[in-house]
Amino acid sequence: MGDYVGQGSVLYEVSDLSSVWILFDAYESDLPFLKIGNKIDFTIQALPGSAYSGTVRFIDPVIDPVNRVAKVRVEIGNPGAKLKPEMFATGLVKANLNEYKDKLVIPRSAVLWTGKRSIVYVKQHDSEEPVFKIREIELGPQLGNSYVILNGLADGEEIVTQSAFSVDAAAQLEGKPSMMNPSGGKKATSMPGMVMPGDDNSEGNQSAPANAKPAAGNDMSGMDIGSGSEKAKTEHQMVKVSGNCDQCKDRIETAAKSVSGVTSAEWGAETKMLHVQFDGGRTNLDEIQKAIAKVGHDTEKFKASDAAYKGLPECCKYRK
Repeated sequence: MGDYVGQGSVLYEVSDLSSVWILFDAYESDLPFLKIGNKIDFTIQALPGSAYSGTVRFIDPVIDPVNRVAKVRVEIGNPGAKLKPEMFATGLVKANLNEYKDKLVIPRSAVLWTGKRSIVYVKQHDSEEPVFKIREIELGPQLGNSYVILNGLADGEEIVTQSAFSVDAAAQLEGKPSMMNPSGGKKATSMPGMVMPGDDNSEGNQSAPANAKPAAGNDMSGMDIGSGSEKAKTEHQMVKVSGNCDQCKDRIETAAKSVSGVTSAEWGAETKMLHVQFDGGRTNLDEIQKAIAKVGHDTEKFKASDAAYKGLPECCKYRK
């Protein structure tokens, strides 16, 4: 038994796992808020209940041209060798945003994003019934489940924070300006299961203070989803999903729609953003991301298994 070994051949490698590197993907929009020395708190998907922390030691100066991310390196000790190569980690950095300390912050669920425009629906107080006007806003950095607002809202205004997508759909049916039709259009007929403006029993939508002054726009009255007194639980969320082409688009959207409770899903190859509408009483964003990762596409929170990724067609392989 044996084999020939050439000069310079590597017979074996010895790895010291007493200290390890944790490599995070940071989107280019996050890089201005990351600095060497920042503390990162992170968890390991394979070790439920685990909690770790470390310090940023290196930020890759080169952006990945496919995924639009840069590698951020954290170095930590590994007593007991619990951390293994290729484990999936999710980290959280608390950045100092002094330049935005006087800016408004609104829930992520309140924002509808077309890829070019960001809009919200603002409640008007000069009407007896609930009336909302579409408003284009300028977003700052994302803070967890919230956005900093640079322009478009002022202290004191109220905005739709839940079911904004449903409000927008009602505006489209009324022929009024909406997310996908800024100039409005022909009024549509009513839709089953939806009480349109002017109908009885209209309960409106949930709104919360954002803080801002009235601005010109086009109004739409409150509306109710479903029947009886049951309020709508429909949520609209956005999440980044890795992919390249139209095949990726079909696969991602199909996976999202396969989750019970999801009513619509649309992914953009250029933005890498998935817009998904779902019943919050039946599912949540984590379950949707898990379904997408299962078919081979990394999401903000869940990484696809190597087996699922390797099964993708060559045109769909987004990792280096």
